[in-house]
Amino acid sequence: MERKRHWFSLGIVFIVMALQAHAAEYFVAVDGNDSNSGSQERPFFTIQKATDLMKPGDTCYIRGGIYRQVVRLKRSGTQGKPICFVAWPGEVVVLSGTEPIHAQWSRHRGRIYKTTVSDVDALDTRLGRIVRFDRPMLPTEPAESMFRSE
Repeated sequence: MERKRHWFSLGIVFIVMALQAHAAEYFVAVDGNDSNSGSQERPFFTIQKATDLMKPGDTCYIRGGIYRQVVRLKRSGTQGKPICFVAWPGEVVVLSGTEPIHAQWSRHRGRIYKTTVSDVDALDTRLGRIVRFDRPMLPTEPAESMFRSE
């Protein structure tokens, strides 16, 4: 009788460990939909949707394409259970927080181009801040000094 209890207890321990060790896998694709389940067959559209669900040990597989998205991590992994974002094998993933500006561009000088944007709100949401390249940034300056609002 004592031996049966021992094996039963050991079995329960292994089941609990197996359940805790199971890490989720999420999939994202440019043709996905955030109302999907995030499975390989029904991927999410945004990396953020997967990020919102991920816990330590989980992996997000990202199919090839350009993702014009901003991703904000809500939690961290651990040393033994990192949160992983992986490009699908053999595919190229580009994460860009910008939107293209479709306008007539002209050469300003050298390799600098300029355009006129009439929709100021669109400029703010597409570019956020304007990076200053008119002077080098000193190592002692805060990173914010590179940016200015237009």
